[in-house]
Amino acid sequence: MRKDEIHTSVLHIAEARIVTARAERIAANIREKVRDYCLSAEVTAVETHLTFEGAKATMTLAKEGLRIRVEARDLVMFHGIRILLQTAIAKVASASQARADWYAPSSSGLERSRIEVERSRTGTRL
Repeated sequence: MRKDEIHTSVLHIAEARIVTARAERIAANIREKVRDYCLSAEVTAVETHLTFEGAKATMTLAKEGLRIRVEARDLVMFHGIRILLQTAIAKVASASQARADWYAPSSSGLERSRIEVERSRTGTRL
């Protein structure tokens, strides 16, 4: 599957933002944790493209941290990839105290969804 192939029939999309000063390291650690589930993983200077069967995830380095976008045709695959990424983020975030906020894209910008992964002294809140 080509990187741009999924765009023609995407039905399910979610985005996340991880506010951290260690975005590059967190992206590399997430990629390492999910690579066995990917068909391919391509890394550029600012993006990591993870390709799955009928879906993809893109991690983009940004000035405030890391942005992640999940796109999938199938609802089950969509939720499976989000859970896979959320689990990887929770494991990686413990060392850096990073936080991931998930959003549902909309035409007027990003609407915040109620799914949030936050690391604090007391543990993880999902």
